[in-house]
Amino acid sequence: MLMKYRKMKKIITCIALLALVSACRDSGLELDDYHNQDGSAVKDLGGEYAERKVDVSRNGTDAGTVTLRFYDDMPHVPYINAEDFYHLFMPSGAMSTEAMGDNYQLKTAKGVLTVDVVNDVATSTSYDDFVALQSLYAPGTPGFETSCYPFIKYHSHVHSPADAPLVKLNFSKYGINLHDDGKHVYFPLVTINDMFIDINGMSTCYDGNMLMVCTDPFKELEEYYPDYSAPAFKLTEVDADVAKMRYAELCFVVDNFFGYPGRTVLEKDGLKQNGLDATLDKISGGKSVKAMLKSANQVQFAQGTEALGYLLWDGDHTHMEVTHYMPKSVGNEFDDRCEIAYPSVSDDAKQLIDELEITKEALAMLEARQEEAKEKGWGTRKYLTSKDGKTAVIVLESFDDANNEGWQKYYDGGCKTEDWQAIVSDTETPDVLIQAVEGLRRAKSEGVKNLVLDISNNPGGQDEPTGMIVALLGDKTGAIRPLSIAPSWEQNTLTGQYRTKNFVTDRNFDGKFDEKDDEIDYVGDMNIVVLTSRKSFSNASVFAARMKDYGYQTWGEQTGGGACSIIYYYTPDGMMYRMSSNRSHTTDKYYKSIDSGSPVDISISIDQMYDIEYLSTLF
Repeated sequence: MLMKYRKMKKIITCIALLALVSACRDSGLELDDYHNQDGSAVKDLGGEYAERKVDVSRNGTDAGTVTLRFYDDMPHVPYINAEDFYHLFMPSGAMSTEAMGDNYQLKTAKGVLTVDVVNDVATSTSYDDFVALQSLYAPGTPGFETSCYPFIKYHSHVHSPADAPLVKLNFSKYGINLHDDGKHVYFPLVTINDMFIDINGMSTCYDGNMLMVCTDPFKELEEYYPDYSAPAFKLTEVDADVAKMRYAELCFVVDNFFGYPGRTVLEKDGLKQNGLDATLDKISGGKSVKAMLKSANQVQFAQGTEALGYLLWDGDHTHMEVTHYMPKSVGNEFDDRCEIAYPSVSDDAKQLIDELEITKEALAMLEARQEEAKEKGWGTRKYLTSKDGKTAVIVLESFDDANNEGWQKYYDGGCKTEDWQAIVSDTETPDVLIQAVEGLRRAKSEGVKNLVLDISNNPGGQDEPTGMIVALLGDKTGAIRPLSIAPSWEQNTLTGQYRTKNFVTDRNFDGKFDEKDDEIDYVGDMNIVVLTSRKSFSNASVFAARMKDYGYQTWGEQTGGGACSIIYYYTPDGMMYRMSSNRSHTTDKYYKSIDSGSPVDISISIDQMYDIEYLSTLF
């Protein structure tokens, strides 16, 4: 049989009826939503349920309605037909459902997921492709591709091992039930969202009234809906089934979709082998944290995520603490509630919460010291030269400084000089790639012999500008040819596969990807090094590692690391947290993790790091 069997209630007692009425009122549903017009209960073979049409808003614009189901075992947890969920992002009919014996096969353009609704298990040998939403804005690209800029595009990839291993998601392990009706499969909305949510922020969130959808690769959901989570923070408690689902989903997400950077407290205690739930049982303070994470009380849950934030702290990518993304409209009031409740937190959980604050304060002090030293040495200059003119510094402060609208206009308009200059002169939207290109051109024209690329205060940013600047400089080892090819190396920690991704770059910015891109030389005979510090985090750390792969030296301090892509996840009640993701754990060209940071060839103290005359003597 296709359906999940459940014992159906034959008699509804007065007590059960009162409980149902209460549940309906709490969720905003009418009692009639649970019944047909003739008064009979709405049923499928998986259990009783209510259906409710809710408004959908996509990127801040009305997008019609979608039907959600609320099953009798989880009356406040919304479920959604998998096809309907996919249609929130992709055209109608882009996913199909086919009954296959006791299972269902869900098919997208390139991937297949087999779902066993009896045992609550899903399997796939094409999982990356199944959950790929990138084709919405980058047609023809594989599931792991994220390029959104016109100057760089996907070319090819190689997997190791070549064949994708079987991915098995065991929902039953977490008490997460899947349902069907003979034609379609229904997932908890939060669960299927966590499966599909991607690096570029394609996601949904339900606040109890409206389903919000983000399909903009340049923005996160909260940029369109700044108060998306306010209703959750205003609650004193959530319903018991929501609290149960919240903890179950948290364990499901961490176990399956964490990037496992290798530097967290829980990883050292066996997180990857044992899972979050079991690992919390074995560590000091873990059982207290688990109790808080299971609590229906919003303050207790939030404080539990703060303790978990320390246990999964990986340098600044992962922020499990939901208060980190609290809307301003409720921030002060909820902070006050947390402060009042803090004395009642167990001592072992308090210690973990305090450790997180100490860790953040230490990081902030380090960053402030670095910034102060940079300001003393460089001031606000983005380009400077030594007294003899032989050494120059280009300061690249953030790889998030990208003028995507300016670039799109430049390419759409046929790569005109005036559009290029418009990006150069746009002070409100500075562009790190333009800054690098103009700096390289200037250094070469002025006869500079030694060039320092300063990323010591760079906290990271986007992949495309990072990879493009590396491609402009070119591989000194001669191993990577043509020069316009920009490879990157990574692992998907869910599938276990390593991959080399190759991009082609428009190095001369003429709008064409051709052999002329290999002819342009930005470097000449300049000696180039990269200046780094512990503040060089995320894609800045990746940039340093890539430059070492390309044969360039790095000076200063070992970078701060942070090699996993980050994804924003949502709890069933609408709170948000951020986590290093399985989708891309960046490595060096030997597939060795660089999450703990990239070491330097020459160590330089912070007191000498911003002395250009001193740096000149090291070449």
